[in-house]
Amino acid sequence: MTRLPKFFVSAPHKVRAGTRGALHDEPYGVRHARQVGSAFTECRMPALSWPIFWDTPFHDELELVCRACVNALVHDRYGHLGAVQDVA
Repeated sequence: MTRLPKFFVSAPHKVRAGTRGALHDEPYGVRHARQVGSAFTECRMPALSWPIFWDTPFHDELELVCRACVNALVHDRYGHLGAVQDVA
């Protein structure tokens, strides 16, 4: 049984990419994390009309990734880790 990722990439815009005969849609601009069925990204941006890129799981090391989405996922996964203070 194939297990789907919990979060996929969603973006307000898409662009056609690839070569002739193998064109596909790719996110254009900042990539956000979004759960299937949700009208919002993990950073709470309304995204009801945004496409979901089914072949692109959300990874925090991707270029142009929304840092607020990454922070929300870290908080969701690990809970409150306590206050981090800068040491001078």
